Amino acid sequence: MNNKGVSILEVLVSMIVLSIGLLGVAPLIVVSIKSNSISRDTTITSKLVREQIEYYESLDSLPPVPYETTERSDDDKFEVHVLIQDNTTDLAIPSGLFQIKVTINWESETKILNKTTFATYLRKGAVHVYN
Repeated sequence: MNNKGVSILEVLVSMIVLSIGLLGVAPLIVVSIKSNSISRDTTITSKLVREQIEYYESLDSLPPVPYETTERSDDDKFEVHVLIQDNTTDLAIPSGLFQIKVTINWESETKILNKTTFATYLRKGAVHVYN
């Protein structure tokens, strides 16, 4: 018997095999989307922290300590809290240094509350960042 072409049964079986393979890849796509969202939020928080530190670094003199301020990001998703202290307000801070602590709070797309804090010490333009 001479078979030319592909039977409908062979096409159906190949479609089922392909569908099962695609179903195995679907969870990877979901994880990838979540990871991209987390990465984007991390990048934005790093940018916000860098902006705050550079702002206070560029000032000729820092505001009187202890100094606290809270503001929202342009998209209103991130809350940025800044606390500046020196050794008169916290004895753990070495003399001549100011501690700038930037805390960022935000809610992820999955409605999870997140918080990250960065601290740096500033002395006449010299900055050392600690997480």
